[in-house]
Amino acid sequence: MQAALRAGQQLQQRAERRRGQEAADLHSQASAKYREALAAAGRDDPECLFGLAESLQEGAEATLAAAAQAPDGAQTAAAGAAAGARAVALLADSVAAYRRVVEDGEPRVDALVCAGNALSTWAEVCAWRDAAQAVQLLQQATESYQAALQREEDALTWSNLADALIQQAELCCEAGQGQAGGALFQEAMQAYHRACSLSDAADGDDVPGLLVNWGRGLLAMAQQAQELALAVSLLDEAARRLEQSAAFQRGSTDPLLALGDVLLERGEKLAAAGDGAGAAAALQRALSDGYHAARRISSSSPEAAVGEADVHVQLARLAMAAGNGEAAAEQWALAEAAYALALRQPTAFDWSERVTFATGSSSVGFSPDSQLLKGSGLFLLGAYGVRDAAASAATAAGTPFSFGSARWQPPGPVGGAASSVGVFENRLLGFDAHVPPAHKLPDLSKHVRGGKLRFKVTAPAKSTC
Repeated sequence: MQAALRAGQQLQQRAERRRGQEAADLHSQASAKYREALAAAGRDDPECLFGLAESLQEGAEATLAAAAQAPDGAQTAAAGAAAGARAVALLADSVAAYRRVVEDGEPRVDALVCAGNALSTWAEVCAWRDAAQAVQLLQQATESYQAALQREEDALTWSNLADALIQQAELCCEAGQGQAGGALFQEAMQAYHRACSLSDAADGDDVPGLLVNWGRGLLAMAQQAQELALAVSLLDEAARRLEQSAAFQRGSTDPLLALGDVLLERGEKLAAAGDGAGAAAALQRALSDGYHAARRISSSSPEAAVGEADVHVQLARLAMAAGNGEAAAEQWALAEAAYALALRQPTAFDWSERVTFATGSSSVGFSPDSQLLKGSGLFLLGAYGVRDAAASAATAAGTPFSFGSARWQPPGPVGGAASSVGVFENRLLGFDAHVPPAHKLPDLSKHVRGGKLRFKVTAPAKSTC
């Protein structure tokens, strides 16, 4: 048993120093060795089981990372679904193994925490296809964290619990279960408070990371708030938490990107309420205090580029609402440049966010080898902005609108040549191409902040096992 256990540990350590498919393969080998050790032991040895569970969990994460790093030509719905299925199988086995880690007749605390982490990751993977299952998995994750906290209080476990409650609350709200979602949001806020009260940066606790997660939790809560005053209050509190985090870690982009998202949401809320001046002020702060500040740390940050583009889209809409077509055109051009910058790094996006464009689609007016069409589902955001910009340009000056190497005519009646932008978007989104775009398209500019386009580098931090 000991020889197989040591071999498993060595393979796991090697895997943790690798990335992508190489890491996934090494974790698979480590898992096989841990199983061999368990068979030799003839019993549920806690050390073997914990090592097996860790390797399975880390193997699942490596599998998803490998899929995200695959070449654009390999990014298909089938490949993404296959990677997700492999990851889910590994995570299910990981959770089962963690639950067997028992000492003195009690589940081990670290195994309970890690099981919660694995369940949370599992929920993230399946939420795209089965929100009800994701809610069930998140309920199990919260129960696992709570069981660990009953035995031993820990700031990171409280923070992980809060993150899981936020995810669960969002899914409930999206399913129309607002009352249940609201209660979960409140419970999450209490968990963040408790985590903060137990944290001390002087002791090495990740206070800045906690504040970022707390700020993003408040943002999620504000996005679901029905009353403007409540939403603004939550966004203001989120901004304070994120500013505190930024003061702790001046070299990190995480709090600045989150602050940009919060101020952008504030601007959108105020614009929807008819407060154009307040919206413009919030949007300008989203640039200066959020995304531009992040770009000063990392000039090529794709997250910052997406945020900037989103702000410019909203500023363009404000300008058009005010009848200022010239200012709107300037903002659309800035949005175009920011989208193009983000698209230079398609692998910053998870596999489920990227879209492979067939070369036969050139009939809708783009060059198949256009750099802008080569990597990311984020092009959907650009295409949506193009449609709005084209319509605005047509209204203001009667001219076509250019996006990168593609030139688009302003949308016209469905069925005509000028409607290609909207029909193209509908095809990408799986809608009927004959239905008018205005009746079918959601506001894609919300997808980044709403979790539909998630960057791998901004996933909530989990306590290490």
